[in-house]
Amino acid sequence: MTYVVRQLIDVLRARLPEQTVVGRTDTDELALLLSGPPAAEIEPQLAAALAATPDRIDLPGGAPVGVELSAGLAAFPQHASSVDELYMAADAALADAMDAGASLRVAM
Repeated sequence: MTYVVRQLIDVLRARLPEQTVVGRTDTDELALLLSGPPAAEIEPQLAAALAATPDRIDLPGGAPVGVELSAGLAAFPQHASSVDELYMAADAALADAMDAGASLRVAM
């Protein structure tokens, strides 16, 4: 699974601002950290990056792995006043996106 995650990180990094930090959480989710633009400015770029991800990635041995991504977007201080609240807002937006079968939801 590490190979697939690294491929996805490369696709996302190529389409997001240079200062974006992309990493993997302990629950096999990807986390994107970006300082500066408000959610309204980064939302179109994140949506485009998600749309550019392939629907499958071929492993080095040739076996295909299906890819389906959803994202939750939260911004500080717009959606949270602490790191914990920011994580919860992004996680709630992600759950909403997954429930709706959508690629991206912004925190409320």
